[in-house]
Amino acid sequence: ADKCIPKLNEGDQIVLINGRDISEHTHDQVVMFIKASRESHTRELALLVRRKVVKQFVEPKSEDEADSHNLPESLLPICSEYGGDTLEESMEQLRKGLESGTVLIQFEQLYRKKPGLAVTCAKVPQNMDKNRYKDVLPYDATRIILQGDEDYINANYVNMEIPSVGIVNRYIATQGPLPHTCAHFWQVVWDHKLSLIIMLTTLTERGRTKCHQYWPDPPDVMEYGSFRVRCHSEDCTIAYVVREMVITNVETEQQHTVTHLQYVAWPDHGV
Repeated sequence: ADKCIPKLNEGDQIVLINGRDISEHTHDQVVMFIKASRESHTRELALLVRRKVVKQFVEPKSEDEADSHNLPESLLPICSEYGGDTLEESMEQLRKGLESGTVLIQFEQLYRKKPGLAVTCAKVPQNMDKNRYKDVLPYDATRIILQGDEDYINANYVNMEIPSVGIVNRYIATQGPLPHTCAHFWQVVWDHKLSLIIMLTTLTERGRTKCHQYWPDPPDVMEYGSFRVRCHSEDCTIAYVVREMVITNVETEQQHTVTHLQYVAWPDHGV
């Protein structure tokens, strides 16, 4: 533990060992993974660790200071010496946050579900088989409503505010399509004229299906409901795959181009 950079402390929780998720493994298996790293050609042991945080509470001096004092110091902004908003400074803050474990702790503090928002539509009997997971459901207030008789898809509008620059990034978050929901997925892309699809998973991981392949291999064409999709190109790297696709509305023959960016190096349950 003392030889790690940064050093490990008693109470720290190991999340990944050389990129391997150990959440479902026993203590003996974890020890074996650590010892096995000595047999690799690099002899490198990379650990993703959730830091143990000792919460210290201080009596607030005023109402304005109350919110900041109700959080342990390690959960306050990662770095305070930077005053600008440049990419370089943001990356430096992120680097320090990863080294200290603060970013992971902040992620764990986020709501898994936002209190007070209902998911009634997702639980209607005719919609249940359209959800990949029973506990990952779109909120009624912000869900995507499809045109036509079947208006449900497991997808939400998301607004990401960046107060420092007054910008609101708007995007749509959705589950990995199921075999029988691919047509709904492409309808969302068409209706909203989306130009970029970002896929943050592989099709399978650890023997489990994570997403149905909802696009054709290049240069093939496949039909999904009212839409015909052609994959014109595919450029593969170790970390990601870039595809260029054209969607055609079967009824009108109108076309729309979309870039498909699949990130393949993000482990399941990774942060």
